[in-house]
Amino acid sequence: MVHAVPLLSVLAGLALGYAMTMRGMWLASALICVTGALGWVAMLSAGEYAHGWDGLNYVIAAMLILAPWVLGQAIGTLIGRWRRS
Repeated sequence: MVHAVPLLSVLAGLALGYAMTMRGMWLASALICVTGALGWVAMLSAGEYAHGWDGLNYVIAAMLILAPWVLGQAIGTLIGRWRRS
């Protein structure tokens, strides 16, 4: 399970970034990527200030779901821009 969630998150971000960029919405895809990165930072800081197991849950969600999704979204956007040019 610990490998399946990040893998699915990367693949979802990759597919979304590629599909949006191939349809000409590369700026919206880049903004979604930036928003996800800001959400990642917010979850890490919330995990730092939360008490007990709640903080660990924030950090695990940030590292296993948001970080791979942002990476997949960025790679999908870049591949789409490369294929479209």
